[in-house]
Amino acid sequence: MFIHQSDFSGNERQLKVLMKAIREDNILLWNSFVKKSGPRFKADLKGINLSDFNLREINFTNADLSGADFTGSDLRRANLTGAKLEKSCFQSANLQGCHLGKARLNHADMSKTDLSFADFGGAQIKGIIFDECRFEQTDFRGTDLKGLDLDMIDLKKIKTGKPVKVKVKTEKQEVPDDKKITSPWLVARDEEEDRRQTRLKKEEELRLKEEADLQRKLGTGKNPWKKV
Repeated sequence: MFIHQSDFSGNERQLKVLMKAIREDNILLWNSFVKKSGPRFKADLKGINLSDFNLREINFTNADLSGADFTGSDLRRANLTGAKLEKSCFQSANLQGCHLGKARLNHADMSKTDLSFADFGGAQIKGIIFDECRFEQTDFRGTDLKGLDLDMIDLKKIKTGKPVKVKVKTEKQEVPDDKKITSPWLVARDEEEDRRQTRLKKEEELRLKEEADLQRKLGTGKNPWKKV
């Protein structure tokens, strides 16, 4: 099985062990290697190409997989806890039940990925792409969702530690210069002045009407008390 690894910049010995496990379709070979290497072992697999492979239940705990390509791979129940996965690609991969707690996934591409029951608890996901992903009981508790495009996520299908605030985008409307008033009390003052002017105008109109009616009753415009 030939696997193109032109972008690989990690540990060659670790790469050989992993490729042997993949060729034999026996991920336990790799998992045993990780276990024997001790609790402090951190695999160095930067830039590795692992697209379209069966990687179910693989142990990549704390591994450096920066820039790795997992396009179309089966990563169901894989353990990627604490792994470095910046700028990695998971397009169309299956990550059902995958453990991604505290993983560094900044600017990773997860387009069209199945993330059902995956755990992102405490992961770094700045700039991550979630276009057309499948979410079902996906756990984001303890994960900072600020700056994430939540339009791509059905919030009813994910778990979060606290309610997520969704910012509603509104179009900015231009306000005419004659409507731009800096202080609320100025608005109230102007409105009260308008009401006062309206009231005075009505009172003047009523006074003139009453005076006209009185003159009509006493004779058109003549003063009835003037001596002849």
